[in-house]
Amino acid sequence: MKKRHLYLMVVAAVMAVSSVSVSAVDIQTSGAIRVRDQIEMKSGAAGDNTQRNRIRLSFQYGGKAMVAENVEAGFGIATMGDHRSLNTTFGTGSQPTGSTANSTAFAQPNVAIDYAYIKHTKESMSVTLGRFRNPFFTVSQLIWDNDIRGEGAAFNYNLTDLNANITAAWYALDEKSSGLADSNMVIVQAAHSNTVMDLPVKGALTYYGTAFATGDSTVFGGTALNKELAAWQLAGEVSFVTSFVDRFRAYGDFVTNSGATTNDRNGILLGANFGSKKLAGPGTWEGDISYRYLQKAAFVPALVDSDFLSGATQSKGWTGSLKYAVDRDLIAGITYRQAYDLINFDQVHSMVQLDLSTKF
Repeated sequence: MKKRHLYLMVVAAVMAVSSVSVSAVDIQTSGAIRVRDQIEMKSGAAGDNTQRNRIRLSFQYGGKAMVAENVEAGFGIATMGDHRSLNTTFGTGSQPTGSTANSTAFAQPNVAIDYAYIKHTKESMSVTLGRFRNPFFTVSQLIWDNDIRGEGAAFNYNLTDLNANITAAWYALDEKSSGLADSNMVIVQAAHSNTVMDLPVKGALTYYGTAFATGDSTVFGGTALNKELAAWQLAGEVSFVTSFVDRFRAYGDFVTNSGATTNDRNGILLGANFGSKKLAGPGTWEGDISYRYLQKAAFVPALVDSDFLSGATQSKGWTGSLKYAVDRDLIAGITYRQAYDLINFDQVHSMVQLDLSTKF
């Protein structure tokens, strides 16, 4: 299916939804704002011993409504940096599409459609069409940045009796006007949750595969695949009750790309999250620490965590963060990353992020 055909389907469905009386539809809206001071330090020959300080803004606003008994429509707008970043940087001259201004001072940031989807649910099944957030169970951003939005279709089936669910998605990657086959990605996941020795446990096995995406550097922003992606991911988490914190969760991520033509095809991340039962009221807090090792051919570089080694694979290192609720829904946070390049051994990339965020 061509991507433009999918968009026409979404537009037609939205027009149909708009014919419903506004008074009969309850639209639930929400938003988030984050201001960040980001300090990056690069050392070694490849990094050229540089330091960069950026003030960044992230804004998100959206809503959803049940337009019929089994039909949900959702939409959202956000500041946009690139395909895996909802940050805009102060003083960089970002301008709305079509603007001819070239000033870096007081420039207006880019705000675009973050997501727009229609979801139909029938008993234990649901189908989503449009542009939407990641529908899969994840425990980290090892191979998939949280800001990425898929364009296509997703399917979910809940196996309630087995505490399991099956999720699948088809994403359009590159619509080729030349008549060649369009690049696309298919993801399939089986997830299961249970209680083991009185401990809540959840895990998932996920397959990522591309089609007609090799040899084309436009698909993934300058990175041309020499062989189709065929990656398997195993992710899981277990929660503990402890005497020193209200909540403690250990998690892990493992990925291997069977489609790689070289042996550097694996990646792993281990981490722990802990703190108050919920990060909300004044005085509540949350901490997180993780270590990762991600080889060059383990996944597509353009999709992995954009903040770790500038969004590259071939990386290893630590991430630690601490968040504290200064007031209700006003969160102060600090994150530190220490990343090492697995190929250019002398390159070290350190990052400090100081955040103040709120939700409404």
